Amino acid sequence: SATRAEKLLAPFAGRTRAMTVHLIGHTHIDLDWQWTWKDTVLCARRDIRAAVELLEDFPELRFSLSQVPVYQVARELDPALFDRVRRLIAEGRWENVASTWVEGDLNMADGEAVVRQMRYAAQWGERELGCRATVFWAPDTFGHPGNMPQLAMLGGCDTYFHWRGNPGGADNWPVRW
Repeated sequence: SATRAEKLLAPFAGRTRAMTVHLIGHTHIDLDWQWTWKDTVLCARRDIRAAVELLEDFPELRFSLSQVPVYQVARELDPALFDRVRRLIAEGRWENVASTWVEGDLNMADGEAVVRQMRYAAQWGERELGCRATVFWAPDTFGHPGNMPQLAMLGGCDTYFHWRGNPGGADNWPVRW
């Protein structure tokens, strides 16, 4: 409820008025999560088209998209849409955050696999989008090795974004064993 949130946040009003908050849209697409590739393709095209249309209608909006195969869907099946994405990237309104080929499970992959994903994604981004990602984008990983920020930095990323940092549970932080 917005009214309850306002009341809870009221003590911070003075400090927050001095802040600028940037909200950047993103769509997360699980490429192989219990549906067919055809469904993935339909979802990817729908999401890219919706984002492009919103950005064209609202110049103040910004968007980010990860995963090379999602970009490839647009490039191969809708070249005109892909050209619109490339134009928005050139304008600085669409950020390529495909720092790895796919948003993989960082618990399962070894360092070599992650580095190769980063290398191939960077090469593809430079060739097809005119830029490589500088944000290591891991919104759906269930964990990551301790040296992941170092690998991301060595791969040319200056930012490491991830979710699921909290182990969950009723007490959340700190973890109680």
